[in-house]
Amino acid sequence: FAPFSIAGYGMLCTAFGSFEEANFYGEQALSMCQKMESKVGMSAAYILVFAILHHLRSPLREGLQPLMEGYSSGLKVGEVQTAANCAAVCASMGFHCALPLKSYMDDLRSTCDRLKHNKQDFNWTIILPYWLAAASLTGASLKEESATAETNVFNHMLTDTVNYPNGQLGVMWRNFHLIAYVVSYIFCDYEQAHARRLEMVKKCKEGPRSAHFMVFFAECFSALLDIALYRRKKRWFWIVRAKLQARWMRKMVKNGAVNCIGMDLLLRAELKSLKPRRVQAAKLLYEAAIESFAESGFTHLQAIAYERLAEMLKSVDKAGSDWQHYLRQATKLYAEWGAASKVNRLVEVHRMPARYSMGQTPCPVITINGERLGRSSPMREHGEEGDDLISSDFISSEML
Repeated sequence: FAPFSIAGYGMLCTAFGSFEEANFYGEQALSMCQKMESKVGMSAAYILVFAILHHLRSPLREGLQPLMEGYSSGLKVGEVQTAANCAAVCASMGFHCALPLKSYMDDLRSTCDRLKHNKQDFNWTIILPYWLAAASLTGASLKEESATAETNVFNHMLTDTVNYPNGQLGVMWRNFHLIAYVVSYIFCDYEQAHARRLEMVKKCKEGPRSAHFMVFFAECFSALLDIALYRRKKRWFWIVRAKLQARWMRKMVKNGAVNCIGMDLLLRAELKSLKPRRVQAAKLLYEAAIESFAESGFTHLQAIAYERLAEMLKSVDKAGSDWQHYLRQATKLYAEWGAASKVNRLVEVHRMPARYSMGQTPCPVITINGERLGRSSPMREHGEEGDDLISSDFISSEML
């Protein structure tokens, strides 16, 4: 368990803002795991390394494959609990990395079945909300019997009558409401998102701390939600909260958190957009955030940035064509991600032609004024231009 101890010391370094030192100990723990013949303790070390340390200096996506390796090795050596923890961390990381929702949802379905078979109820309740969130975004129709049965079991496991060690019940609640308010924000249902966030705070006083990757996304979406609420209610309370969270994000970037660069730029753009005289400055920040998200592979945040930029330009010049271009880009990215429900919502709200939507009928190509909508090809994932044609198996009646 030496790699786990080394990674644990690296985690302590993050609490004091020593990201460089934390990353060093994370790399040392990872190197030791790879050199050891025995795989005992590997899954526990991988959780600390890839959930808290490695992403501070590397793209978040790089942790997905090692976490699955930790899951497999844990099962082989009989460490079922830590293996299940690896699977849960990988599931949450996959959503925040904006993996294609169709395949992501299928993987979570099989993972939930394996965890239930191994009686890993705690980690099953961690993963299930992400499966339900993916189903909501894709518009997938769940089997009524299966969904009802699992919802009943899930609700039972979130009651106070079930005893969990080490505050696990609070972790379940926080995870459930966190993903709920993120999805509500994506659908622009800000009141529902705010209600979910209040429930999260009420049910769980504790949550991920320090440099856990989920903290960055939680702070980012919380600040975006506060700004959206300020736009509607014009209460300074919301803008003060948003500015505090934006300053925290800026501090993380200065400490070297590479995955926070785009989030920092997006929050700064959102705050600038509140001032009519700073539209051009906000536009430049939005575009910088979009470029950063593209490099990080955060398709959902890239789409949100395009959508927010379009809304800002529309509020300034509704008759102009610039905002329509950015809205088409947002729609394209949501389609790449597989969020059919969100695409159809944009079509409805902005009264786009029907061909913009990801409808029930299988179609090999979606075009918007001659621009093809599609998911990233392997070439594009490596920073090259490729064909982004959506295949017929990607948008099908089975998916929707």
